[in-house]
Amino acid sequence: PPFVVPPLAGIGHSAPCVLDHPVRYTLEDRNLCVLDTPAWSVNGSAEQPVNEILQVDRKVRQQFGVPIRAGDMIQPWFRKQQALPVLGKVTLCFRLKVDARGLEALANAHLAMETPERFAVTINGRPVETGKDLGWWVDVAFRRLAVPKGMFDEGDNEIAITCDFSEDINLEAIYLLGDFAVALEGELPCLSSLPDTLKPASVVDQGLPYYSGNLIYHYDIPQDWIGQRATVEIPAYEGAYVKVSSGQEQKLIPWRPNRAELTLGQRLDVSVCITRKNTFGPLHLKNPRPNATGPGHFTSGAEHFSLAPVFLNAGLLAPVKLADALNVGLRPTTTGGARVESFYR
Repeated sequence: PPFVVPPLAGIGHSAPCVLDHPVRYTLEDRNLCVLDTPAWSVNGSAEQPVNEILQVDRKVRQQFGVPIRAGDMIQPWFRKQQALPVLGKVTLCFRLKVDARGLEALANAHLAMETPERFAVTINGRPVETGKDLGWWVDVAFRRLAVPKGMFDEGDNEIAITCDFSEDINLEAIYLLGDFAVALEGELPCLSSLPDTLKPASVVDQGLPYYSGNLIYHYDIPQDWIGQRATVEIPAYEGAYVKVSSGQEQKLIPWRPNRAELTLGQRLDVSVCITRKNTFGPLHLKNPRPNATGPGHFTSGAEHFSLAPVFLNAGLLAPVKLADALNVGLRPTTTGGARVESFYR
C-alpha cells in the first residue's frame, strides 16, 4: 500500500497561487529587428521585388555568372589570395515603418551587419558612417554601427546598402538594435515603443518576435506568501532553461517538471533564456521545428518557403504557480491522509 502521511491541517496554503497578471520585465540584451527581405537592383536597373536575402544573393550571383554559395564553393580563406574583379554595383533596400513612439525608442539605435566597411549605408537617404564601428555584437563577424538621432521618419522608412559586388562579398541580413517593439505586417516590420508589461504568453506577439537572450519577469509576491517556503512551478515556457530567484536564493530549472523550491521574498524573478532561433533562423522555413537544421533549411524551395518570417513561441507561455512546499506532490486519499507521489510524474 502507498505510504500515507497525516493531513497538513493549519500549515501553509491549501491552494496554489496563480500569477496570471501582466508584470514588469527586464531585457538583458537589446531588442532587435531582423531585416532580411530587401528589394534589390543591379547597376541601377529596375528594382526587383522583395525577396529573402539568401535568395537575392543567389539571383545576383546568377546574374553575374559566378557560382552560388554552397558546400563545393572555393572557401573564403583561399579566395582571399586571389584578386577578384568588381562585377557591378548591387543595392539592397530594406523597408520598415515607424510610429511616433518608435521614433523616440530609436534614439540610441545601432545597426549590426557583416563587413560594413565594404558597403555604403543610408537611412532615408542620410548616410551612416561605416568606416568606424562600435565593436562586435553576438559574434565578432557582426559589427555595430551608430545610428544618429533623426535618421528615421514617422511612417515609411528605407535602409539602403550598396556595394561594389565581387565574388567574395556575401549578401546577408542586417540587424537593427534598440529599445523598441516590433510588430509585423506580413514581412514588413513596424516599430513602436516597448510595452510596459508582459503577459504570460509568447513574447513573439508582444513586440519581441526576434528577441534572443535573457528575459526576466518581475513578480510582486502576495503579502501572505512572503517568507513562506514555496515551490515555484513554470507550467509552460519556450527557451533553453528557466532560472528563478527570490530573496537570497536562486535556482536553475533546466528540465521538467519545471519546479524549484524557494523561500519567497517580496519579489520573484523568473528569467527565461530565449535561444537565438528567432534571431538567426532559419526564419523563412514554414516548419519552425524541423528534426534537424542544416544549410538547406535556410534556402528552402517554394514548397517549404515563407516570405513572412515564421517564429517559435518564446518566453513564459502560461502563468507561474506558487504552491506550499509541504503540499507539492501530495494527493488526498480516502483515509483522510495524503499519498506521496513522485515529484517527476
